[in-house]
Amino acid sequence: APERSMTSTFRRRALAAAAAVAFVPAVASAQNVVVHTTLASWLAAVSNPAVDTYNDLQPQLTPSPLNRTVGGYSYRATAANGFFPAGPNNDRWLSHNTASDPMVLDQFSANVRGVAGNFFLSDILGNFAPTGQLTVTAVSGGVTRSVTFTNPTLNTFWGITSDAAITSLRVEANQQPVAIWGTINDLRLGAAPTQPPPPNIVPEPSTYAMLGAGLAAVAGIARRRRRASA
Repeated sequence: APERSMTSTFRRRALAAAAAVAFVPAVASAQNVVVHTTLASWLAAVSNPAVDTYNDLQPQLTPSPLNRTVGGYSYRATAANGFFPAGPNNDRWLSHNTASDPMVLDQFSANVRGVAGNFFLSDILGNFAPTGQLTVTAVSGGVTRSVTFTNPTLNTFWGITSDAAITSLRVEANQQPVAIWGTINDLRLGAAPTQPPPPNIVPEPSTYAMLGAGLAAVAGIARRRRRASA
């Protein structure tokens, strides 16, 4: 009878261990990509933000690619036929040389978790073009976010934040009915937020303790059965 009672106790502990395993919170694995349409929202979702103003560029044909570094971050800008920075002297913009070419930003440094900027159109002289359509597409890992702006202004803001590395950002103008150029100003980069992870992502210490006790009970049953068989 004592032997049977002790075995029953071990079985109850084993069941408790199984229950503990069943209730260990799963670590979140789904990638979360959030779109931001205001600077305030984007800034609230990143840490260590930095802005590439492009004010160091000259209004002349500039070969592609451009390798840029700002605030501890780096990235590459490419356009098939090069760039032609536009805008006034005190606020230079990044635009490309051939209207039908898209601009692509990629090779972001590994710590970049947010990218944003002001996106609009410019004309053949490099002046702001108030009419037309512009599509901006961002990719982070296997997730794509895209938006098409109609008649964007100089202050049209768009960006994403992600819990995975940023893969690319593509800017492309619709060439109908006239040639217009996709343009970026004040490109912003940021790292992951510094706040702690959401609750229940990491199991509590008490959960680990329950799991350990249950596994020990299972091991005890196994040892007793081996001795009984012998």
